[in-house]
Amino acid sequence: MAAGSSCPICREAILSESFPTVCGKCHQALHEECLQTGLVTDSRCPLCRTDLASAGYSLRGEVHHPERRRLSEQMRTAAFPTALFQELHEVVAGINVLHDQVQRHVRNPALIAGDVVHSAAVLTRRARALAAQVFSVPGLPQEVMDRLQQILADLWPILERIVGIVDTLLVESRARDQLAELDARLRAARDSARSAVPRSRQPRRSAPAPAAPRRPPPVRRRPAAATRAVPVRKRPAASISAAKRTKPVKAVQLKQTRKITAAAGSKRAAAKTTSRSRVAKTTSRSRVATSGKRAGQKVAACSSGKRPAAASRKVSASSGTTVRKKR
Repeated sequence: MAAGSSCPICREAILSESFPTVCGKCHQALHEECLQTGLVTDSRCPLCRTDLASAGYSLRGEVHHPERRRLSEQMRTAAFPTALFQELHEVVAGINVLHDQVQRHVRNPALIAGDVVHSAAVLTRRARALAAQVFSVPGLPQEVMDRLQQILADLWPILERIVGIVDTLLVESRARDQLAELDARLRAARDSARSAVPRSRQPRRSAPAPAAPRRPPPVRRRPAAATRAVPVRKRPAASISAAKRTKPVKAVQLKQTRKITAAAGSKRAAAKTTSRSRVAKTTSRSRVATSGKRAGQKVAACSSGKRPAAASRKVSASSGTTVRKKR
């Protein structure tokens, strides 16, 4: 059978780049590891039950003849299936223990160890040996054999995944160890470089600034028991702000009214002075006019030889008085 088919023992595909083993009689391709595990207990082909010691099997173009081996009579009896199932339970229990170890190492990678990889490899070999021995058990029903093969085929990917996780953890732990070693070397080189440099060339470190002294907290004195704290009525913020707003407005209004009254008073005084000056001017003009009129009358009377009316009146008045006196 050509490469690319599946192995009847582990139920996994046979890759084209691998070198499978081929039975000399039935020409069935098997994994080399699966066949070698089965040949440890029985030298017969797991499928056709032909003795490979005589028929042989081919590997990489060469024909091999293993040693003739047979299962003991105890293994051929009914006790063999019981031992087979016991071995299967032990393999499953070992896988559980291995899983717990891996979980512990995942939580703390510093505890990773190489024995985990060794345990996984041992469990894988035991599972493959069980798969090879299933075909050599006489009297097992086909359903049981298929079920066992399926269980073992499901166990191998789990084991391989665990081995891969452990390998990754090992690589990470080694990388951490290498980083720690590199850090230690760098520190040693830095210390040696500092010691090699003279003290005079070393940069001076500025002294730290002195810390300011801490002031003791102020002592809070409590009021005496006899004194009672009088509650202070606080004006609401709205009224305070309104009062603050109204004060400057009232002052401005008062200044404006004072200015207006001062301007009105000055206008009144100016009006009084102007009226007085006008009255004085008119009176002086009227006096000048009357005096001019009288002077004109006198001049006219003198030129005509007549006395002025006022003089005649005085004369008449004086003559009258004289007349009255004579009487």
